[in-house]
Amino acid sequence: MNQTIRPGCRAALALLVLSSGALMAQTPPRYRVELLATATSASDMNQAGVAVGSQLIAGNLRGWIASHGQPLTPLPLPAGRVSSVANEINDQGVIVGQVGSSYSPEFSGIAALWTPNVGGGYTVQELGLLPGHVSSNATALNNVGDVVGWSSNGTYRTPALFFAGGAPLSLSSTGVFDPQAINDSRVLIDRSWDGKLLDLNTMQVTSLGVPQGFPTNYTSVMGYSINAPGQVSGVAYLATSTSCIQQSARHTPGLGWEVFGPCSNWSGVADMNDHGDMTMVWVLTPVVQLNGVGTFVIEDLIDVPVGHWYVSNFSGFAINNAQQLLGPATNPTTGESGLLLLTPETPAGTAFCFGDGSGASCPCGNQGAAGNGCAHSLNPGGANLRGSGLASIAGDTLVLQGAGMPDSSALYFQGTSMLNGGLGVTFGDGLRCAGGSVLRLGTQSNAGGASQYPGAGDPSVSSRGLVTSPGTRTYQVWYRNAAVFCTAATFNLTNGLTVSWSP
Repeated sequence: MNQTIRPGCRAALALLVLSSGALMAQTPPRYRVELLATATSASDMNQAGVAVGSQLIAGNLRGWIASHGQPLTPLPLPAGRVSSVANEINDQGVIVGQVGSSYSPEFSGIAALWTPNVGGGYTVQELGLLPGHVSSNATALNNVGDVVGWSSNGTYRTPALFFAGGAPLSLSSTGVFDPQAINDSRVLIDRSWDGKLLDLNTMQVTSLGVPQGFPTNYTSVMGYSINAPGQVSGVAYLATSTSCIQQSARHTPGLGWEVFGPCSNWSGVADMNDHGDMTMVWVLTPVVQLNGVGTFVIEDLIDVPVGHWYVSNFSGFAINNAQQLLGPATNPTTGESGLLLLTPETPAGTAFCFGDGSGASCPCGNQGAAGNGCAHSLNPGGANLRGSGLASIAGDTLVLQGAGMPDSSALYFQGTSMLNGGLGVTFGDGLRCAGGSVLRLGTQSNAGGASQYPGAGDPSVSSRGLVTSPGTRTYQVWYRNAAVFCTAATFNLTNGLTVSWSP
């Protein structure tokens, strides 16, 4: 993920999309949010959702690593070095980049390799220079041990294959320029204007050419990534234009080049996974194309209980095979800003006990909308509880999400049974659905009528709910509704949710 984007206007994208019909899709997916780090950009993410990037730390540019449960941590430096950048990370957690002796390795930096060690940290090695050269940079690696990049004599860069503990090998005789990415079949894509592939097994070079047979003419293509099946993503440049310079592009073996989305001065591809799903920037707006599903504005897919996340137009998003997304965003309501790890929501649990007339009657005929609890003074549709994530004792990612409530306190609680056969019984201005042995999970503060459990810093649902063996639990949210609306009570409830816990 290394395309740099300038800020722009999302409305321009909407107009282009509506006129071209480019964003056509099935039901949009939803993504849950984790604020992974306070950094403003990342350079790569592996299949486990581990991210790397670089930012100023104590006045020097430093490469870092961050993941779920692990805050942003600077990578170690070799003796005598004060700066670094982290370019890519593979699925074993090995990282490549560059280290330097000034505040930024951009100036006479040396290619570097970080390898996980038994202590849970990283061991760093410098990868050297070609003879007579003054700087080098490891730009890409795969899962089978290949590290590629370039070495420079101060004027020209030479493509290079790096070795831990050995001298680098020049690839200049192949004609490739600036290796950009390499897959596990040992095929790399470069940044030359005709998109060259180099097979390190045979040292054979293949030019991908430019898109053919389209209404517009293309003069060049710059590659950005190559996946396991050999698909290449990149940017296609038009032969003659002033306002429409480039488009997102993908090359598939046997099919050739495809172009996607509107043409503009700032459109392009950011990343691609092994399924051919791509993150792109269309007229400065980050989008994701999920094959067989559709193309979506990333910002519109984020499911958040409080406020709204506005994604940054400065850089594109990374995507891995689990369709996790990683990129920068800001939530003005919560004041949070940084890198979001977006994970596709897996619906969890089965809703029951609705205050819509299909179960027990609401206390004063205050039926809510289908699938919700009973109506309250601020929402005739009532409040809703749903779940997402994995209800597994060994790997609990379950999130309970309440919505449609007043901006008041909300108590999330767990039961062991369904009251009245799942129809519920009247309680306050609503219906009590979860019964049996009841346990309070936690009280949250609603914002925008929504909240979730667990929130930041909260124990997991299984931990707080003392779920230690497989079985079914019921969940519900009690919330304060200060207005005297239906009964003399000043509270109401969402619908209920049953969740079956696996080992």
